[in-house]
Amino acid sequence: MTVIAEGRLLGGIARVPVHMVISCPALGPRSDAEDFAKLFTNDRRADGFVMERHVKLDTVATATDRVFIAGCCESPKDIPDTVAQASTAAEASIFAELIEEMVKQLKKLGPSPLREEVKV
Repeated sequence: MTVIAEGRLLGGIARVPVHMVISCPALGPRSDAEDFAKLFTNDRRADGFVMERHVKLDTVATATDRVFIAGCCESPKDIPDTVAQASTAAEASIFAELIEEMVKQLKKLGPSPLREEVKV
């Protein structure tokens, strides 16, 4: 069997002899991704997927506080990567809630000579 492909990078037609072909459909953002982005005021990349706050340092957070992303809304992923990112998003959500609760408790205590006043 021979696969014949035309590509912009190849600059023409390529013929590749193969023993097996596995066809995989391309994965793109959902048709309502724009509505989701507007609802949560999240930015989208040029390819249409939701943009994370920082590609290396904050991969599950978005530009909107306490809105986290995981899985294929951020980019095409396999199941193990999706599960790992979902776990990270869940942890980030719990951590954000704990921090918020700690700040509330500190504000209730009021100013103290032993610590500076909390500014949030």
